[in-house]
Amino acid sequence: MISSMRQVDKLPELVLPAGDLEKLYTAIAFGADAVYAGGHQYSLRAYAGNLSLPELRTGVSWAHQQGKRVYVTVNIFAHNEDLKGLPAYLEELAQIGADGLIISDPGVIRLARRYAPSLPITISTQANVTNYEAAAFYRDLGARRIVAARELSLDEIRIIKERTGLEIQWSSNSVWVRLPPSAPVKSRLPEFILTRELNIKRSK
Repeated sequence: MISSMRQVDKLPELVLPAGDLEKLYTAIAFGADAVYAGGHQYSLRAYAGNLSLPELRTGVSWAHQQGKRVYVTVNIFAHNEDLKGLPAYLEELAQIGADGLIISDPGVIRLARRYAPSLPITISTQANVTNYEAAAFYRDLGARRIVAARELSLDEIRIIKERTGLEIQWSSNSVWVRLPPSAPVKSRLPEFILTRELNIKRSK
C-alpha cells in the first residue's frame, strides 16, 4: 500500500504486508518504510499467518531499530462477543509501541480512542470508503488516514483528500516494478486467490 503524505513534496510511504515475522524482516530489508501486520485476534485476514503478541512486540522493536514503522490491523467487523477482549488487546498494542491501528468497524474505533488513544487510526480498505462524506465521518471519529476503496479513480481520491484533509492510502493488487531492461517484471497476486474464500476470520 502507498499512502500520500501531507505535503506534496514528500515521498509516499511504502507499506507492505507482513503475515509473519519472516515477512516483516524481508519487507523492511527490501525497502519498505513500514509494514502492516495482524494479530491472532481481531484481524480479518483469514489466510494470513498473523503474529502473536510476543511476535508483534519483537517485530515492532526490531522495526523501530531500523527506523521503520509497524501498523497493526484490528479490522474485524465485531460482534458483541468480540468486544469483551478488545480493551485489553488495544492497551497491549499501545504498550508494545505499535505505530498505528488499521480498523474497519466504528465500534472498534470508539474503543481504540478510549483504550489506545496514543495510536493513530487508519480506516481499512475493508470499510470501503468511496466518498468524502464517509471519509469525513471516520475523520470525525478520530481517524487520521483512510485506505481508499480500490474502485476509486485518482480524481475521486483527490476530491476526498481536498474535502477532508485526511491522508489517503492507496492499495493495489498489481504493481509495476522498474527493473533493468533485461528483467521486466509485473508483480501480481497469485491466480489462486480467485478461488479463496472471503476474509471471514473472527476472534475466538
